Amino acid sequence: MVVILSKAKDPCICFCRSSCFQVTQGFSLGPPRNSHKSGFSPWGMLHTMSDSQQPAKKWPLVLLGLNAIGAGAYVLLASRAWVIRQECEAGINSITGEPLVWFISIAPVIVVFFLLNVAWGTIILKRHQWKTGHMWLVAAAIWIVAAIIDFSHHQC
Repeated sequence: MVVILSKAKDPCICFCRSSCFQVTQGFSLGPPRNSHKSGFSPWGMLHTMSDSQQPAKKWPLVLLGLNAIGAGAYVLLASRAWVIRQECEAGINSITGEPLVWFISIAPVIVVFFLLNVAWGTIILKRHQWKTGHMWLVAAAIWIVAAIIDFSHHQC
């Protein structure tokens, strides 16, 4: 790690591991005392506290977006087993392979997103990130709406 500091008013340049970035004067290499000071993260990169919190604010939105995409994929894959309206109108009620096709189609999506959301929920509970918990509940609502859409198409 190379740190180049100057007492000039212009920002200093710091090289940490393979990263290069500018740091304003008045930072410390020790633990931060307030939110405006800088310090080292556990991974050895120099950062300001406000910069370190930026990626953490984006993850809930990314996970919510992934859940929306996953719910859309679930509805699309589940639609293979939906009742065909023309058969329903003709009085044909066939259910020979639809439940099996339905389950095989949606199982991978459900398993992946169930594990993702359990991990996300566990992180929320352990770190007490209650604002992120609201996003998790919105993701759960998206999945409930997707299930309602799916099950509404299984009956005549």
